[in-house]
Amino acid sequence: MSGRIEEMQAVWKKLTLAGVWIISIGSAFLLPLPEWGYGVEQQSYTKFILFIVTVIAGFMLLLTKRIKSKPSWLWLSIITFVLFIGAFFNYSFLRENLTLPYNGHQEIIGEVKVPDYDRRMNSLEKTLGHTIKSDELLKYGGGKPNLFFTEKSISESRKMLIVMLALAHIITVIFVMSFLNMLLIYLKNEI
Repeated sequence: MSGRIEEMQAVWKKLTLAGVWIISIGSAFLLPLPEWGYGVEQQSYTKFILFIVTVIAGFMLLLTKRIKSKPSWLWLSIITFVLFIGAFFNYSFLRENLTLPYNGHQEIIGEVKVPDYDRRMNSLEKTLGHTIKSDELLKYGGGKPNLFFTEKSISESRKMLIVMLALAHIITVIFVMSFLNMLLIYLKNEI
């Protein structure tokens, strides 16, 4: 009887881990990614992020067969959970500070202003007769952040956001798979 239970647990473990792997990969495709602003190059970055997430999820499946230690999976779960929280809040902070709204989505901006920024802003504010708020800036620039920020700083902002998004996805997959594996090991020892 206990042999049959162990057999069923092994089958359910494989099915569950495969399901988590599929869900992890699927959610990465279904989660709304930010508007990168310049199209094709950034689409390749997001596809690369999804590829890396897929590979890491595959490695996690291999680790589940090799590592059977409860404490190892517990510590990996705790560490990746803390890292995920940090990566999520860091990405949220960066997205808040490195994007501005325009036409229903967020456009990536830079941190370094163009040399004639002050002159342009003074002229524009004089024409409009009021001070322009930062969240209205792109509205008056036709959605073109390069009118107000240097191309280099916009590119750097984009790269920072891409790296933080990739880290958040990767750490999430590692956390979910390690947590599930830890639960399965603990449940197996309980029965």
